[in-house]
This record gives sequence, structure tokens and C-alpha cells, in this order.
Amino acid sequence: MTGPSYAAVLRHPGVPRVITGGILARLPLPMVGIGVVLLARGGSVGLAVGGLVVSVFGLATAVSASLWGRVADRRGARGVLLLTGAAQGAALLALGPALHAGALPAFVVAALAGGTQPPVSGVVRAQWASLPGQLQTTAQAMEAVVTELVFLLGPLVFGLVVALASPGAGLVTAAAFAVVGSAFLALAPHLRPPLPATGGHLFGVLRLPAVQVLAGVFLLEVLAFAAVEVGVTVSAASADRQALAGPLLAIWALGSVVGGLAWGAVAHRRPLHQQLVVTTVGVVLLLAPLAVTEDPRVLLLLMLPAGLAIAPGSTVIGALVGRGTPPAEHAEAYGLVYTGATALGAAVGYAAAASAADSAGSRAAIAVGVVGAAAAAALASGARRRLPSG
Repeated sequence: MTGPSYAAVLRHPGVPRVITGGILARLPLPMVGIGVVLLARGGSVGLAVGGLVVSVFGLATAVSASLWGRVADRRGARGVLLLTGAAQGAALLALGPALHAGALPAFVVAALAGGTQPPVSGVVRAQWASLPGQLQTTAQAMEAVVTELVFLLGPLVFGLVVALASPGAGLVTAAAFAVVGSAFLALAPHLRPPLPATGGHLFGVLRLPAVQVLAGVFLLEVLAFAAVEVGVTVSAASADRQALAGPLLAIWALGSVVGGLAWGAVAHRRPLHQQLVVTTVGVVLLLAPLAVTEDPRVLLLLMLPAGLAIAPGSTVIGALVGRGTPPAEHAEAYGLVYTGATALGAAVGYAAAASAADSAGSRAAIAVGVVGAAAAAALASGARRRLPSG
């Protein structure tokens, strides 16, 4: 049984503009880490400090994500996007010089850049949650695919700029995307207006059982994906085939795109909480074979199927967040889950996997990912009664 087509979603007023703005404004996310590492490696602070700078950026992003989403819900997305886009653009422009100035300036500027991350994921997914009927599910599936494309395009664009100019120019490009993309999205004519507040609460959307569970599940899955990324990269490097790391990860992302497109094209009869269990278990089963080999040539065969359940799982989580939170708090909830949990999960996953790889090799790093994915599946299954059943 098929659901509404992607063409039906794209024909809805304002959707192409929101998609385009969302892509442009999120491109800096995968570009910052690469830029910082390259500049730190060739500069005065060194690679170790560069890694800490990336962690500071990620932590600041995680802390600020739901806060900016809450402001977008209460005051409207336009002003927040314009403000944060301009502020992050300025911080990214200053990040290159800060890395040359020393560790402390770099930490401060990275915190500012992460703390002013525009709440794009929250705003865009809240927009999809306001669409009528089954279009919501198809739009959430499309958003999961778009997210994969962002993390494919970002490094490619950055690599092109570095090849033509320098890593510093790459960060300047990221700053331009932050400003232009946020403004393009903010000025979209059909952007969702602010909704009446449902009442203040100290912990915001974290008071909601569904958000607690979904943020936990997504954090654990992102931890798993970050660990696998480290393991695959180390596997390629250990076999003296560093050039294979990029293609391996691109094939993995392609698998997610294929799975997301296929999932969104079908109208599913299972309740959403059951779909979450299916997709999280699927992630575990498809990642597990990666941990049995260190040969990047074998990984080339395994990476495509390993990605098939990633975007479907993200799609289901998006639908559940929409069902489990009041419409007036959608941007905050989506920001917490898709930006905050992503940043925190990635930071923990990279650190844990790097430590495992350093002591026991690439298979140990990937095993960290499999364990993280299994924990996500266990949480999704054990806490399914706290989730919306629709």
C-alpha cells in the first residue's frame, strides 16, 4: 500500500522553499569539524586541541538547540533564524583567526558558534508536522533523506573549497551558508506562525514522556553511527587505504537515502511505536556484520545494506515527536531530539570509539556502535508504552 508521493508533498505551498533553506542553513554543521581539524593540525594549537574545539562546538549546539526552538515556538521562527544565522556566521568567520590565536580563544569562539546554531531542524520538522494527514509522514521521510544529503554535500563542498583555496576559506564558506541559508528559510512566505503557548515548565518538552524516550533513542543511535564512522575510517587507514574512507561512508549514507525513500513511499499499517521497534532492531541487525571484518574491501559490500534502516528510523521518530508534543512546542521538541541529541550522541560516540580503536582496533570501535544501537532498540522496546500509539 503506497502513501502520498513525494511530488504531492513538493506541490504543497512553500515546501520547496523550506527544503532549500533548510539544506543551505545546515551545511555548516558537517563543515565545521573538518575545518577545525585541518586548521588545528596545521596551526599553533595542534590536533588534540582541535578535537576539543569540535567537542565544545558540539556541546554548545546540544545545550542551545531546544532553547532556540522554544523561542521559535513562542515568538516565531523568522526573527530567531535571522538572529542566530547572523550570529553564527560572525562566529564562524572568527573561528579561523581564533584557532591561530590559541586554545582559549578557539574554545570561546567555538562555544559561540555552537550556541548560536540556528534551530533549522526544529523549525523545518515543525513545518512538516503542520501538513495535513498522511503528507506529514511522507514529509518526515523526505526530511530524513535531506539530512543525509546535507552530511554528504557539506564535506564535498568543503573539500572543493579547500582544493581551490584553503581550510580557512572553507570556514568562511560555512559562515556564508549559515547567514544566507537561515535568511532564505526565515523569509519563506508559508513559514509556520507562532502558536499560543501551552504553559511554561522548567524542563520544557523534557517533561513529556515521549520526548524523554525519543531523545534517548536518537542519542544512542547517533552514538552508534558516530562510532561506526570512526571504525570504518580507522579500518581504511589501517589497511593503508585511506582514500576508501570517504567512499565507504558515502555508500553508507546512500543506503540510508534508499531506505528512507522506500519507507516514505509506503503507507504503514503498524502503529508508530511498533515501527520504532522494527527500525531500531533493523539498525542493530544491519550494523552487526560490520564488526566482523577489518578489511575495507569487504566493508564496501556491507555498507549499503548497513544504512538501509537509518533514515526510516529517523522518519518514525519524527512522526512520534509530532504526535507526542503539543503543536505549540514542536520546534523545541524537534530541536532537542534532532539537534541536541545528535550533537551529544556524536560527541560521546566519537570519543568512545576513538578510545576503543586506539586500544583494540577498528572492529572494537564498530562494536561500540553495535552496542549503542542495541541499547537504542532496547529502550524503544521497553519504553514503547510511553509513546503515542497512533
